[in-house]
Amino acid sequence: MSALTGVVGQMLMRVLAGLGIAFVSYQGLDEAFQQASSAINTYMDGAPSDVVAIFKIMGIYTAVKIYLAAWGAAIGVRLAFRVLRFTK
Repeated sequence: MSALTGVVGQMLMRVLAGLGIAFVSYQGLDEAFQQASSAINTYMDGAPSDVVAIFKIMGIYTAVKIYLAAWGAAIGVRLAFRVLRFTK
């Protein structure tokens, strides 16, 4: 029973560490991606209104936000896997 408790304890600590690192890295990257998104919006504000309207119709703004969020999540998951030492 004590061997099972030791193994479960180690696995639980590794999972918590991996989740913690993923959460912290995602939150940190989210701030960086928010800055990038605001920089993109600043550049787009200087564009002619016709171009901005076409970009909004095409969903370019939404696509950029989805891309940045997915990239941040992928980095967080990759760091969690590195901590948990899972193999691909």
